[in-house]
Amino acid sequence: MFRKLKRPNVLTALRIVLIVPLCLVFHSQQVGALWASLGLLAAMGLTDLFDGYYARKYNVAHREGELMDSMADGFVRLSVFLLLLSDHLIPLWMVLMVMWRDLVSWSLRFMDLARGRDEVHKRISGKINGLIQTVAIGGILIALLWAASVSHPINLLLVQLFMLAAVGTALWSTLDLLFTHKQAVKAFLRR
Repeated sequence: MFRKLKRPNVLTALRIVLIVPLCLVFHSQQVGALWASLGLLAAMGLTDLFDGYYARKYNVAHREGELMDSMADGFVRLSVFLLLLSDHLIPLWMVLMVMWRDLVSWSLRFMDLARGRDEVHKRISGKINGLIQTVAIGGILIALLWAASVSHPINLLLVQLFMLAAVGTALWSTLDLLFTHKQAVKAFLRR
């Protein structure tokens, strides 16, 4: 099936669709629900790997696909962080900090599009931020799974330490984006 896939956007869309069952099954204190959540997140991770791979392999990469891939990643992270927030595992300010980074990034990309620039300026800070947030989400879910499987209380300090790493890289990446795109921001503010 995947060999014949010449439309990687299908994989990107699948990643967005898989958010729905993730939200339906997630429960921070049930072992089965946590395994299912980890499985869905692993499937989403595979769609993220393969959509870019197939876009490059079949030479069908385009700006819309790159933007949707970035937005799909953000939707997945936002969904997980909101699930953790709804279970009172992380505070609202942490969720806002990591999501503001994505909103700044998307805004700058749309500003570039509005100015006639259609290339994506990916920053190493964004790649590191995405990696740290992925590790944080995985680490939190594994910590929750361990606590649920041995009937221990959830270690909120560990959960929040993972989130602090995600918040720190989000803040760094946001500042890096704003500095890199300072001309676009200045042009916007002058209008």
